[in-house]
Formats: sequence, structure tokens, C-alpha cells
Amino acid sequence: FLKQKARYQSGILIIEDWESFLPEDIKQYAKKNLRLEYRVEKMTVGGERDIWPLEVRSWGMN
Repeated sequence: FLKQKARYQSGILIIEDWESFLPEDIKQYAKKNLRLEYRVEKMTVGGERDIWPLEVRSWGMN
């Protein structure tokens, strides 16, 4: 992730906080170092019982 981030002055990272394909170390880095733009606590995905949190984090944006 850091190699990709270094290629761009600004960008966003979308983090799903449930059964994520995103490695835990990247999620922790983002929570400590990237700006929280938006968070949804209960995003409905596949039905009423399939819900989880989602975050949008950014860097280099004002």
C-alpha cells in the first residue's frame, strides 16, 4: 500500500470493517495515518442480515 500511496499526491482508501480482503496492517496504518472522510456503521450489502461498517479514508486532500 505504501508504494502505491507514494505514487499519488492524494487519494482515497475504502475499508470494509468486516470480513475484509484488506490486510489488517494496512487497516491499522490507515486508521492511524489517513484522514477519516466518511463512515457508515451498518451498510446493507446482500440483505438485511448482511451488514457491516465501511470507512472512506484519504491523504493529500484539503
